[in-house]
Amino acid sequence: MMAKRIIIPAVVILLLLVVGTAFLNRGKEIGDTESERPVPVEVVTVEKGDMVTGLTYSGTVQDEYSAALSAKVSAQVNEVYVTEGDKATKGTVLAELDHKDFDLKLETAQAGLRAAVMNADYSGVMREKLEMLLDEGAISRQQYDEADLKYRLAKAEVQRAEANIKELEGTIENHYIRAPRDGIVTEVPARQGDMAMPGKPLVAFSGGTAKKIVVSVVQEDLRLLDENTPAVVTWGQESFDTKVARVLPSVDPATGTAAVELPCEESGLTPGMAVEVEFITSSKKDVMLIPSEAVADTGDGTFVYVVEEDTALLTPITTGAEDKGFTEVVSGLEEGQGIACGDLDLLKHNCSVYVVGGGTS
Repeated sequence: MMAKRIIIPAVVILLLLVVGTAFLNRGKEIGDTESERPVPVEVVTVEKGDMVTGLTYSGTVQDEYSAALSAKVSAQVNEVYVTEGDKATKGTVLAELDHKDFDLKLETAQAGLRAAVMNADYSGVMREKLEMLLDEGAISRQQYDEADLKYRLAKAEVQRAEANIKELEGTIENHYIRAPRDGIVTEVPARQGDMAMPGKPLVAFSGGTAKKIVVSVVQEDLRLLDENTPAVVTWGQESFDTKVARVLPSVDPATGTAAVELPCEESGLTPGMAVEVEFITSSKKDVMLIPSEAVADTGDGTFVYVVEEDTALLTPITTGAEDKGFTEVVSGLEEGQGIACGDLDLLKHNCSVYVVGGGTS
């Protein structure tokens, strides 16, 4: 009786294992059948076209000459002589900073110059008299040389005093903000009593009959631009072609940008208007192009799914430039081939597909 109790459960367990294995195999077959169902895809045709790549920035129309005038020294604003919209000729004083301390120094220096000139004149007269006495043998050569040295030292003192006055006059002149050319005052941020500092705008000034477009370009993009780089300026529904006229070398440390200027001869654009500027950094003709969304980048390289006879084939490619949603194909594809476009995560190599639409290439 003990042997039968052991054998019967063993038979039952064996039967369960057989039935379970058959059930699992059946489920696997059903899963495999479902996974092999065709995947819907959009297909685009590989075609040739022109590839233009560039950088797009916003720019501002300005007069040929425009500048934010600032002080060269730090001082309090004494007077502001203009308001927005005032016209000014070259050299007109627009604002004046406090320079009374330097005025006092200048007065002292001028008095010192007058004394130095008197001393030099006197030393010169004495030198001439001693020279006559030397010729007559009435004095020694040493006496004359001493008088000559005093005269030359007095003349050097006059030159030092003149240089000091010139330096003070230059410093005082730096306390005046003058119009750099004939033009118009466009903005006056400065107010009487403000503290002026180098780089802090006091008066915005504009002049000239021609116009230009100014664009602030980030430092890493500047290497792609130089004089004569082609560009397209767009505003509203209108546009025109132009070229870079100048790339300013100084980079603003606060923004990491530098100004790029382009000429503007369009009468429809007025100073202050905003425009879109596309700098053309590369232009290629008759290259194979595909939508960028058709490209799959993996750790093993760059691929597309070529669709042939309702089958998606993972195909390696070499790409070039990319711009405005299109990618240049350097190798790996031929013109006229169809490739899957859209959600590529649903695809795998050699899977079945059916076409539900076509993109535009």
